[in-house]
Amino acid sequence: MKKLQIFVFLLLPLFLYQLLFSEELSEILNLNKGKVVQLKIKGKKKEALRIGNGFLVEEGKFIITNLHLLSGGVYITADTGDGKKLDSILSYSPLKFSDLALLYTKKRDTNFFAMADLTRIGPGEKIYAISLKNIKNPQILEGNINTIYKLPQDITLYHLSFSCPNAFDGAPIFTEAGEIIGIVNTIGEEDSSLGVSIGSLLSLMNKEGQNLTGEDFSPLTELKIFHAISLIHNSRNEKASQLLNELSNTESTNPFVHFYVGMIKEANNQREEALKSYQKSIQLKPDFAEAHIKIGSLYEKIGEQEKAIESYKNALKVKIFPDAYYSLGLLYERMNKTEEAIESYKNYVLSYPEYAYRGYSRLSILYRLSGKFKDAMESAQKVLEKFPDDIDANYTFSFSAEKLGEVDKAVDGYLKLIKIDKKRAEDYYIYIVNALTKAEKYHRIVEISKDFIKNYPLLPSGYLNLGIAYIHLEDYQNAIEVLSKAIKIDPSNYSLQYNLGICYTRLGMSNEAINCFKECLKIKPNDSTTLYNLGVVSLQAGNFLEAKNALSSYLKINPEDVNAHYNLSIAFMNLQDYENASIHLKEVLKLDPQHYRARYNLGLSYFNKKDYKNAIDAFNSYLSFHPNDKNAIYNLAVAYLMGGFHSEAIQFFKKVISLDPNNALAHYNLGYTYLLLKNKFGALEEYNILQKLNPELAQKLKGFIEKIKE
Repeated sequence: MKKLQIFVFLLLPLFLYQLLFSEELSEILNLNKGKVVQLKIKGKKKEALRIGNGFLVEEGKFIITNLHLLSGGVYITADTGDGKKLDSILSYSPLKFSDLALLYTKKRDTNFFAMADLTRIGPGEKIYAISLKNIKNPQILEGNINTIYKLPQDITLYHLSFSCPNAFDGAPIFTEAGEIIGIVNTIGEEDSSLGVSIGSLLSLMNKEGQNLTGEDFSPLTELKIFHAISLIHNSRNEKASQLLNELSNTESTNPFVHFYVGMIKEANNQREEALKSYQKSIQLKPDFAEAHIKIGSLYEKIGEQEKAIESYKNALKVKIFPDAYYSLGLLYERMNKTEEAIESYKNYVLSYPEYAYRGYSRLSILYRLSGKFKDAMESAQKVLEKFPDDIDANYTFSFSAEKLGEVDKAVDGYLKLIKIDKKRAEDYYIYIVNALTKAEKYHRIVEISKDFIKNYPLLPSGYLNLGIAYIHLEDYQNAIEVLSKAIKIDPSNYSLQYNLGICYTRLGMSNEAINCFKECLKIKPNDSTTLYNLGVVSLQAGNFLEAKNALSSYLKINPEDVNAHYNLSIAFMNLQDYENASIHLKEVLKLDPQHYRARYNLGLSYFNKKDYKNAIDAFNSYLSFHPNDKNAIYNLAVAYLMGGFHSEAIQFFKKVISLDPNNALAHYNLGYTYLLLKNKFGALEEYNILQKLNPELAQKLKGFIEKIKE
């Protein structure tokens, strides 16, 4: 029983889902089935021939169906899906080459399909089809348009995402808005994924129809060719080839037969034979622009680009043919001839305003890649007016706006892309952050990053950039909180650890910063930036050995970094390794001769090594940049004193005192130097001054004076 209960439990959600799905389609079916008709076709003796579908348009004045359904028909009756019977239909107008027929009715109080704006229909369009072949049990299919094919003789085909059984022959193809765009065609009684656009039928609506006489349409060459077209686009090439070969024998002077034979051979990768077939169709029909384009396409495939260009231009000599301009544009793009491609797409836009968005789409990309961002934005906007969710157009618009400094437009565009292209949401978020960072709009980054984290809580980039924005705003506590949370999600993320280390550094929390930078080095062992920061923070924390090791490793990667050499010299000096300190200070001066602090520290380093002569040179060198630096003058005087240059020592101790009369150490050392030169009077003068400034030093100097008296 337990197993049975589990089985029932598992089935229940599936059943509910199917039920909800059916209810949705049922609603669409009920809203539109009154616009669809079941056609009953009878012959001369009123014998039943077939049942098919049609649909009402133009306030119910016309029924659209497939011509082959009418074959042999004399009497036709129509019943709508909502139970209305229409009078006998006796007149019609055919479009043989596209297998379409327009039936004339008397205007009645019936439902009918409004005509869609076919220029706005593109791949991805949501569509439905309804069959009333079994009027008591109407059927509905749903899906999308996968591809749109433009063929000779003004035939436009829709390749559907679903296959239609023969019961749907003549069924309407309509949009979610209930507007008609095409008709299902299953000529030859094969299941089909093809629909035919009704656009070419519009010209028939003002013409007078002809009477049905029971003509058998099935032998018509036009319908046989259309049948072959249907087979080709349903990927039944073998059967299409058989049919076209038969037609070649009987219709050898028909250019369209040779054209579609060429398509079959091209599909079978028989390029030379295909080329011959297309050329034959042009011989029979010199103004066959589509054949010129096919030849151009073949030349492209075999690498004959100049011949391809010539063929496309030949198509344009015949007539202003938009596809030729478009194909030329694509070819010029592949040849890196950007200006020629742009010109071709401009001509395409002018010659084909209904589908101008295709040209604008390519133009927007080319303008973007060429750095013509204003033109790129304008072209992308033209695409977006027709297809607001077009990904390429939205990206080009946003990217170009960013380059033009229109940051708010760029950000709004990238935010839209996050919603419509979720697979690349993180990329668009990064683009937003980069644009706002350049504009220094960190509060906006905080706002957007918080929303991004809500929608994508497992992506570290949201936390990282929120933390960096807080760092720019000097809100280090919030930055630490965000980055620490992200590290729990992704502990091996270098950027998170690094920026957390920066936060701790800015707050003076050196030990915590050191730990972060050490974690970074576990992830990227030889990362130079981390090694440098670890060295500097360790120096600030008084961990001179750690600083020495980190900066030494850094300099192996970047041996000419002046600041690194200088900081390493500080570490060595604090470790009392004055020899190595001197080496790195000399390297600093080699790389940057104007680095006066290095000269000063080099003097200190030599002094601590008791190399007083070089210390004197270093301090003098420093004083050439800063002649009134009291500390440097004092250190120079002491170096002279320790080096035995007493007269020079006296000179510079006096200079210190002239700049700083209350400098007790200078007075003391001046007095001591006087004693070394047996100048007791001078020493006593300094003693008297020291009694007021520093009695302790005065007593010390007095002791030296008294020893000399003895």
